[in-house]
Amino acid sequence: VDLLREWDRLKGLSKNRKIRYDGCFSPKRSGGAGGLSSSAGGEHARRKRWLDEKYELSLESMDAKREMIVEIDGGMLTAWVAEKEKMDDEMKVLEEVLVHVLV
Repeated sequence: VDLLREWDRLKGLSKNRKIRYDGCFSPKRSGGAGGLSSSAGGEHARRKRWLDEKYELSLESMDAKREMIVEIDGGMLTAWVAEKEKMDDEMKVLEEVLVHVLV
């Protein structure tokens, strides 16, 4: 359950960052038709590079967390399969005992 909450949180973070990132370069914000104002071109380019780097780091961090969650899920699945097999074996033994008792 905690893993699912973490997964949903990561997906929400990704959406929010994408929206904020895309919004930074919209024509409305910068005042120019192409998204750049001629007077602030250098500053805008620096800010865009900085945001690109920050966005990439965020994506890498989310990928690392996603991989960690997948590994945990895989480990839990393996444990559940082993537990199910153990319970199935115990059930077979109990069924055999029941058959002997009833016969």
